[in-house]
Amino acid sequence: MKLSRNLYAMSAAALLAGSLAAGCSSSSDCSDGGTCTTDTAAGTGGSGGGGGGSGGASGLFGITEGTYCFKITAIDSGAVDGCDIQVALQVGQYLPVKYLMSTAMLTVGTDGSLGGGPIANNKGTLTRDNTPAAADMPTCTWHQTDTTMVTVTAENMFTAAVVEKEETFAAACSADHVPPGGMCTSSWTWTMKIVPTTEKSPDNGCK
Repeated sequence: MKLSRNLYAMSAAALLAGSLAAGCSSSSDCSDGGTCTTDTAAGTGGSGGGGGGSGGASGLFGITEGTYCFKITAIDSGAVDGCDIQVALQVGQYLPVKYLMSTAMLTVGTDGSLGGGPIANNKGTLTRDNTPAAADMPTCTWHQTDTTMVTVTAENMFTAAVVEKEETFAAACSADHVPPGGMCTSSWTWTMKIVPTTEKSPDNGCK
């Protein structure tokens, strides 16, 4: 049996980001070609920014600038959890999400556990590529990549379609840390939505 690993404990030493063109809503207060802003964050009281464009969505939506807690509200059917991350059990839990307006950079998860990258036109590709270690066995390391396709579906709400691959496990890893064949892949899609700071904050249970 493989050891279940929790997304909240994963460290991301390196985030590899691709580039996307910025876009903007005609109903927003941003200039042409700039990053859209909105002040409709759910209970945060903050001003936000996010990508514009349709891309299958009905309009242009914003993400609040700064770091806030987002709740995992649902998981799509068809998830494959070969790495035994227990992604279905994470529904109802919280992850920090950071958005930096000046670079349109979105980072999802503790220390970017689900990746980071620019977001525009309601879409973005977040990436992570690093060598984490098991919390209970620091000498057990492996190579991990995460690619997360984000689609912003409403103000401060998005889907995150994640593909995680783990391989090249260190010889120091015990058998219960290594998946069959020495590598694994998990793929799933979560829906995530911002929550008021009174419900959860990065300093209160969302780390």
